[in-house]
Amino acid sequence: MNNNIQLIEEFISNDSSNKIVVNYINDELIEFYYGIAKFFCMKNEIELKYYDDNSVLHSNNDDLFQIQNILTIKSSNSKKIDVEIKKSEKSIIFTDYKNYKKYKSNILSVNGYDFIKDINFFLKNYLNLSNDDLINFCTQFPAYLFSEISKYEINKNYAADKILDLKIDSILSIRKSIYDKKKTYKDLKGLYENIKDEAKFKKFNFLTY
Repeated sequence: MNNNIQLIEEFISNDSSNKIVVNYINDELIEFYYGIAKFFCMKNEIELKYYDDNSVLHSNNDDLFQIQNILTIKSSNSKKIDVEIKKSEKSIIFTDYKNYKKYKSNILSVNGYDFIKDINFFLKNYLNLSNDDLINFCTQFPAYLFSEISKYEINKNYAADKILDLKIDSILSIRKSIYDKKKTYKDLKGLYENIKDEAKFKKFNFLTY
């Protein structure tokens, strides 16, 4: 069975499938998988376009140059996804886990919960990068994968940012705690503290760039 990264590469490089569904946990993972798709689109000279539920889709049938393109669409609306699936255009559909389960049996699919394995696979097998600090940072902050790769390639004496001195799974555990508390809203004080902790992580991470 192919790794998710290989599935995305094959989807982009050949015409055997015109739809792929990607389950996302948060917007950071959309950035990561969008970046992966863009990486392979650039290799194949394909234009990648992004839309969400608030965007208006425009047909490219009148494009004089008929540039090959792939749409990436974010939606948790099953009816809109059903409409998109029936279209002939090639597209990547980012959706929640509920819809992912609904469509994964019939459509090529990627489970975003495997993002840590996917990041490791991409760095090691496609870019031949095995720096532990780089891998650890990217698994904590997948949205910054390509900017961090650029930083690594420019600075051969690359060292991890100070934030890596914190536990690797700290921000992930905070987000899990927020998710669990939101299910019941019984521990509002704890939820508030978790949200403050997450904000501190994001602020610190922003200042490292």
